[in-house]
Amino acid sequence: RRAAARAPGLRMQWENREPERLPFQKQWENFKSYNMGRWRSRALHLNPETGEYMEPFLTEMTVDVMPMEEGVQSAKQLVSIGGKNSTVPQMSESVVTVNDELECSDDGTYSLDRSLFSLPDVAGTFRFCIEFSLALSSEERVRCLALYDFESKLSRIVLYEERRVSSTGAQRLIGIKLDDEPEPAARSPLTLLSCLGEF
Repeated sequence: RRAAARAPGLRMQWENREPERLPFQKQWENFKSYNMGRWRSRALHLNPETGEYMEPFLTEMTVDVMPMEEGVQSAKQLVSIGGKNSTVPQMSESVVTVNDELECSDDGTYSLDRSLFSLPDVAGTFRFCIEFSLALSSEERVRCLALYDFESKLSRIVLYEERRVSSTGAQRLIGIKLDDEPEPAARSPLTLLSCLGEF
């Protein structure tokens, strides 16, 4: 028997196609592979004119970075202030969306621009925020926020020293059960001047 004739050029064209990638998918993959999970954090507030600490001086917090629903290139960031000894922790929530305002390198280091930004430990809203997060190791990162007021003046710099918190259980990302971890070795707080130099 003779095989049925097939139109030329139509044979299995779809076999060689690569899976369609969403815009900014590489940025999203870099961001989520490193930054998702729970981080123990301390915030150091600096006056950009003098380099001195300013209120609230130092805030201890936890930061949970969790993916949104499947297929959405965004992460929910939950901040809890107060720690273990606080009966009513202060909470705030924001969303990190991977778009042309976020740049993320292969190691998870990223920069992000935001508008109308607020902090859970500071009253009021800032007109603009430039956030830069530097991955120091697989377990540690430092984030820097440059915050501008509604006159477009740099009014506050916040440095976040953050260490990854390991957790177990089905709801790993929200840290339902935290593994016991030794406290990190004490070191002098970061200052603006100590962060200057070559990277």
